[in-house]
Amino acid sequence: MESEKSLNSPDLAGTTNVANATAAMNASAQGGPRWLRWVMLAFTLVIAAASLLGLIGKIADFGPTLFASGAPYGIESVDCRDLYLAPGIVDTRVHQGDDALARGNVADAELSYRLALKVDPADARAREGFVGAAASLAQLQFEKGDFEAAAGSIAEASAYDPESVRIIALRSAIENARLKREIVISNYPTYKLAGQQLQKAYAALDDSNKAILKSLKRFDYTYDTQDLTKAIKASYDLQQDLARNLNRLVAYRGLVESGTPVKGDAPAGTAGSLLPLP
Repeated sequence: MESEKSLNSPDLAGTTNVANATAAMNASAQGGPRWLRWVMLAFTLVIAAASLLGLIGKIADFGPTLFASGAPYGIESVDCRDLYLAPGIVDTRVHQGDDALARGNVADAELSYRLALKVDPADARAREGFVGAAASLAQLQFEKGDFEAAAGSIAEASAYDPESVRIIALRSAIENARLKREIVISNYPTYKLAGQQLQKAYAALDDSNKAILKSLKRFDYTYDTQDLTKAIKASYDLQQDLARNLNRLVAYRGLVESGTPVKGDAPAGTAGSLLPLP
């Protein structure tokens, strides 16, 4: 096609090429989202290497022969040689952020809104989107225990909306967790390893429960009471495991709250170790 030929080997001085390029770009974006049409227009303008007439924030006309004999009297002229003209780039970034949020990709959303703000720091949609995405990202970082990264995300969001209730509440939660972490580390330096062991022990209870359900479901088609016997035995074992885990959990809480007792001073019945009980 002629338009494809013009796009592959553009004649930057030819008005025919501008028309063909525009037609090809419009055809490729037909039926697509508005931000895609903006991008296509930006590429069209770059290919055309044209002069551009803007009126009240809108593109009124463009083309290589526009103002060939000089700009009209009184019009403001800006030399954009060696620069890129990208109409709608803020809209594009905001739409990318919205799409990323809809897919649950908080990190990509935060980046898209951030890039939009680099172009227009005052854009209300970009500011609102960035604050929301940064808060969600901070929550994820907080839940992973990365307090420093979470605090950084909160600080960046606060720069655009310092009175956000969500940001203020999350900052307070992070600061409280930091303080409590220091107390726990001081009381029980090996708390993390013990906590991981407890999590594994409770996760194993899920496996036991699934085994019981499997035996019950098997009885539905075998009618073999041995399946019920297995479920009963597994239930007794599960009950004993739960009791052991509960004792370990109570001991764990005591250690992180009060610290590891000095040898010889431990009250009767206090567990000095969180290793699996017999």
